[in-house]
Amino acid sequence: MEALTANRRQFLAGTLASAGISAAPRMARAVSANDKVRMGFIGVGNRGSQLMHLFMMHPDVEVAALCDVYEPFLTRDFSKVA
Repeated sequence: MEALTANRRQFLAGTLASAGISAAPRMARAVSANDKVRMGFIGVGNRGSQLMHLFMMHPDVEVAALCDVYEPFLTRDFSKVA
């Protein structure tokens, strides 16, 4: 007897099809907690600050936490996040 292998997407599509539910995206859907990605940054010096600002350009990203041992970097970048 052979084992059936399916990736997560195939499994979900098969499960939904057997339940009679379409996997096609709906035009209007409820906003969920999964719609935003919450990021935390450790080390917000030069490169960390650059990456944080790139992530902040996306409307579905929220910067949730900052960490750095050098306090002036924290206060500088915290004012842009909060």
